[in-house]
Amino acid sequence: MTPVDLGRLGPEVQRLFGWPPAAPREVRTLRLTDGDGLEAGRSEADRIVDSGVDLLVLEASGPPDLGLAVIAVLLDLEPVRVVGTAGGPGWAARVVAVRDHIRRLRPAAGDPSLLVGDPLLGRLTGVLLRCSERRTPVLLSGDDLVLAAALAAVRLSVAAPTWWLLASRPSSAAGRAVLDALRLEPLLDLDLQVGGPQLALGLLLGAVQLAASTDGVVAGDEVAEGGPADDGGADGGASGGG
Repeated sequence: MTPVDLGRLGPEVQRLFGWPPAAPREVRTLRLTDGDGLEAGRSEADRIVDSGVDLLVLEASGPPDLGLAVIAVLLDLEPVRVVGTAGGPGWAARVVAVRDHIRRLRPAAGDPSLLVGDPLLGRLTGVLLRCSERRTPVLLSGDDLVLAAALAAVRLSVAAPTWWLLASRPSSAAGRAVLDALRLEPLLDLDLQVGGPQLALGLLLGAVQLAASTDGVVAGDEVAEGGPADDGGADGGASGGG
């Protein structure tokens, strides 16, 4: 077959699924709205991986102000930098609320596990950490709560982002700050407000299927044929092993 150039997506597929890539056998979307803390999140990730899931899509919804404050503390940003400068109804009150959270959280700046003491943020952080330890890829949504948890998880384990992929470019000021800090490259850059993880998932799975069914596929700048990269790639893909 004629080699197919996957462009920038090629190295991401290779990193997460090996080369030639092994298509995920089970994909699960986890949408969190509440939680029970860090250790509960780690246990939940174990159950997910043990059930056979080898690609997790992680989303969250909830009051965002605490997540913004965690981002501000970890990146040493002023409240207005994470809330944004767009103004609008309720803008000033939100800046004040985030500022108050920052003042409360700043003494814990050196201990990310304390910063994510909120049950939902802790759960998100625990899921991210344990999935990384279990070598299970996670597709991150671009919402502020997930990105706050990702930032905290990196402070607890610098290797955690090895198994992450960002679905789409965040629309918020705080999300863009995390993107820059973690040097994450989003799959999609379409100014999406909703639907980013679902669209990115379809693109990712399509790229994996294309690469797996083609004899010679150009993975970015290199032609990869026959096996995982020699630079310590994904060791044949996500194993789900503990």
